[in-house]
Amino acid sequence: MKHLKISGNLLKLLLFTGLLSSCNNNNESITPNEQSLIEVNDQNAKLISTPKLSQDGTRTLEYFTLGRYQGRLSKVTEVSHYTEYSYNDNNGSTDLWITSRRYSKANNALVNENKYRVAGGRCVASVALPKIGQ
Repeated sequence: MKHLKISGNLLKLLLFTGLLSSCNNNNESITPNEQSLIEVNDQNAKLISTPKLSQDGTRTLEYFTLGRYQGRLSKVTEVSHYTEYSYNDNNGSTDLWITSRRYSKANNALVNENKYRVAGGRCVASVALPKIGQ
């Protein structure tokens, strides 16, 4: 009887140490096997952002809230027209080009288009482009 009690206790001890040793493997840190090819600050990333809206009298101003051009003007909506802005600093120089396109709300026709060249935070050139079809 004594032998059965000792062997039972030894078996319980072995099971208990087995459980404890298996729990220690879960405390190891997880490391990835391969490097990620995604850059955190990818300048060419295309993100969909919801614009931030502001009111200025009868005009509604929309700003980019995410992405590369965060905080910059996206669209100005007026009573009969709306103006969309696009930005390009990936043009082979350090200058920023801003394109302003004004459309009629009645038929979404392009009214006029302007391009602005910004260098060092100042507008150094502006070009009024002719409307399509003129």
